[in-house]
Amino acid sequence: ARLSGYDTFPANRPRVLAGERLAPEADVELNRARDLLVDRGFFEAITYSFIGADLQRTASGGKGGIALKNPIASQLAEMRLALLPGLLLALGNNLRRQVRDVRLFESGHVFWGTARKPLESLSIGGVVTGSATGTRWDQKGRDVDFFDIKGDVESLIDLAGASGRTQFAATVHPSYQAGQCAEIFVDGASKGFVGRVSREMLQVVDIDRPVFAFELDSYKENDAKSTRKSMTFRLTLQSEYRNLTDGEVDAVAKHVVDAVGSELAGTLRGR
Repeated sequence: ARLSGYDTFPANRPRVLAGERLAPEADVELNRARDLLVDRGFFEAITYSFIGADLQRTASGGKGGIALKNPIASQLAEMRLALLPGLLLALGNNLRRQVRDVRLFESGHVFWGTARKPLESLSIGGVVTGSATGTRWDQKGRDVDFFDIKGDVESLIDLAGASGRTQFAATVHPSYQAGQCAEIFVDGASKGFVGRVSREMLQVVDIDRPVFAFELDSYKENDAKSTRKSMTFRLTLQSEYRNLTDGEVDAVAKHVVDAVGSELAGTLRGR
């Protein structure tokens, strides 16, 4: 090409096939949730989708999962009903290796139903133990508590734009300590739990220190039949001779939103 000259080659446009569909919205949101948890000090864990029957029943209050015909090990005999048991096993492995401050999260599918008609959904969960402030020479640290893990959950909810539609209600759950467990409701629908892991659960996984956890199922793939899509618009507003006021910026943003609503029947997420 250098010897003959680039201008001697014919111009051929690359053949690129455009996709017919946008990427599922849940993929984008889940990646953003992962990034948020990493920013808050969590490390991502990937655990088996299978769990032991005894641990499963302790976590679920006696419910069993879909049994595998040929499990690879006796402690991996059922499909998991929740992410928490696997996360606790991973946390315990860290503690036994002298890692005292542990923050782990996982996103993945949980399974229920029957072997002939299995069902599954996408969840995200996390576990924390140890110091909430890290090691500081100039001040005394403190251990994590319920409000720390609740703050992590609230950050995920804010990311989804659902903070104004979310309630935390005290409840009882076999995986969590009585009096330190809340059920999470979004628009009146149950979306998960947050709280201190019960002593019974910690005994089964051989952990001898307080652990706090959460699990959410507000992450779902879009309905393939839906005609609605999410789009992001970025506006750059500026004046050539002065700074714009907040009121002027808000007025332009409102005008754009109103135009999208009137011409395309579009709405802001969260409305």
